[in-house]
Amino acid sequence: MDPVREETAASGPGAGRRDSRLRRRAAVAAKVLVGLFLLWLVLRKVRLGESIELIREARPMLLAAALALTAAANLLSVARWKILLAAAGARIGFWRLFLVNLVGIFFSTFLPGSIGGDVFKVFYLANPRESAPLLSATVVSRILGMVAVFGTGLAVAPLAGAALHAQPWWPLYLALLLAGLFGSVIPLFPGLDRLGLSLLRRLKFPARLVRLAVSMLEPISNWRGRPGAAAASMVLALLFQFLGPFLTLYCCALALGARVAPADVAAIAVVASVAFALPISLNGIGVAEGVYVVLFGLLGVSPERAFLIALLFRLVVTTQAVAGGLAYFVVKRKPIGTAPQP
Repeated sequence: MDPVREETAASGPGAGRRDSRLRRRAAVAAKVLVGLFLLWLVLRKVRLGESIELIREARPMLLAAALALTAAANLLSVARWKILLAAAGARIGFWRLFLVNLVGIFFSTFLPGSIGGDVFKVFYLANPRESAPLLSATVVSRILGMVAVFGTGLAVAPLAGAALHAQPWWPLYLALLLAGLFGSVIPLFPGLDRLGLSLLRRLKFPARLVRLAVSMLEPISNWRGRPGAAAASMVLALLFQFLGPFLTLYCCALALGARVAPADVAAIAVVASVAFALPISLNGIGVAEGVYVVLFGLLGVSPERAFLIALLFRLVVTTQAVAGGLAYFVVKRKPIGTAPQP
């Protein structure tokens, strides 16, 4: 074979795709290893035998309440998504969206990264060429959810106990919440998005990153003429935070006999949500457990009990993902949803 052709074949589109797949696999493998290492560090502080003994003390009614709250939070999530889709012109039934959302939770939980579920939801409900309105609704839903996380974090921070306020990292955590809230709000207001793009260019960010920011801001700009839908979705996003991470985690803590104040649990839930979003391990394995063991420990909860709270909370949340796996066999038999009408 001609050496020039060999070099072209080795560096052509196929080679680029192979390199991209290898990089993705390497990134996933690295996240798995980091997660296992963090989990190993947590387990070094925990006596598993005592954690197993604590399971016998679990209060079934509070466990049932945690499951019910998680299900109710997911219903709110579907209602929020439906409001945004309706504003985009998509008329899709609530229970149809509920099933598709459950499957999205399944993919987000068991696939690398947290946006796999969003991709499934968009491209299952509409053909790729007609998916722009659904994609913009889903992106806006994500952004409003981030605003709710950072906003509630700042709201509950003053209510947290002295044990958390006294930590040297607490000011940095508040600064991250402020930065996250500002970064989430920027795309929602005209002028701020242009200011953000100008700042990226002045700071000499890579052109690829600037193009990505432009592509994300374009569908969001369509929502500035629909403040009612965005406001209703924001209210539901705040309720989701209250019922989901806050009350569910609180019920898990009470079910295992941890005596902690609701405001402290709310602050821990936000810290865990922020830490969970860091792309350092596969689906937050090891990160969330470490956060719960450390922060509940500051409140006087033993590592064994705190670790069990972390596992119970993950199990409660995972039940929705398991239900999503079952729902997949229902939605895949039905035709793809009708695309939104212009």
